Parts: sequence; structure tokens; C-alpha cells
Amino acid sequence: MTGRTTAQWWEEVSNDPEKMIDWLKKQYHGERTAADRIQDMILNIPGNAKDAWRRRVLNGIVVDEIKHAIWVEDLLKSRGIAPAILEKEERYWNETLPAAEGKSFEYMCAVGHLAETMRLDRIKLLAEDSRFSDIAEVFQKILPDEEFHAKLFAVLSTPEDIEEARKYHNEGMNALGLVP
Repeated sequence: MTGRTTAQWWEEVSNDPEKMIDWLKKQYHGERTAADRIQDMILNIPGNAKDAWRRRVLNGIVVDEIKHAIWVEDLLKSRGIAPAILEKEERYWNETLPAAEGKSFEYMCAVGHLAETMRLDRIKLLAEDSRFSDIAEVFQKILPDEEFHAKLFAVLSTPEDIEEARKYHNEGMNALGLVP
């Protein structure tokens, strides 16, 4: 798959109503499944004082992801589309999660950090596009949360884990057809 920039991707999607709806459906799916993935991370944290803090941080991120899913759900409903979890190939996660199998909590947070960081360019672009004011408004609300999530995941990780996870992150971006 040939890589494209975020701007090239948006140019294509924003000028094709069918692709726009497909993307909104995938966005809803992504927000909902992100909450589930992070909830799974929480279930695997052992129980000491440091880990209680980690659980609280991740629970806050889960709440935000659910809130984002509700906002995207509203975008879909306003277009007459019922939101749903999709049966689809998880191209990015198929590249990043198998490499994380058996890795530390910090490594999993590195994966979360890179995934959140990857999305920031797209979110910023959408938040600034006045052609779709309802989408821009939602992404203006999502942006500060996602910037904060990227920072939190970095704090919960290590520079070494982030660098190790970057190889698989780049493979995941390639699977999505994005330029790393």
C-alpha cells in the first residue's frame, strides 16, 4: 500500500460522502474499541499503591474514550446512520499488538502513546476544517483529551519501550497506508 499523508487522506475522504460516512463509522468503532483495550490493560495491573495510581489514570482515559464515542455516535445519528462496532480487519492493531504479547505494562503504554500521537495530526486537521462544522466542533473537543492521553501514556512508559514499540507502530501505519 502506498503511504499518504494525513492531508492527502483527508482530501480524499472529505470530498466523497460515502468515504466520509465509512470513516465516521470507523471512528466510532475506534473510540469504542480503544476504551475496551484500555480496560483490558487495567485488568492486568497488579495491586499496589503505584498500580492503583496507574488504574486511576487509565480509568480516566477510558471515560474520555467513551465520551468521544458518544460524540461520534451523535455525528452518525445526525446523518441517519446507526453506530455499531464493526466486523473489520484491525490493520494497525494486527501489526502492533502481537509484538506486545508478554511485554511489560510500560511497553503497552508505549503502544498507547504512539497510537494516540499518530492520531493527533488527523484530529488537528479535522478540528480546523470549517467545511464540516459539526465534525470540527467534535474534534475540537476531542483534541485536548487526546493530547493529554498521549502525554499520560508516555509518562506511564519509558523512552526505551517507546523506541522499541516504534518499529511495530511504523508497520501499523504502513498497514493503514499512512506515511510514518
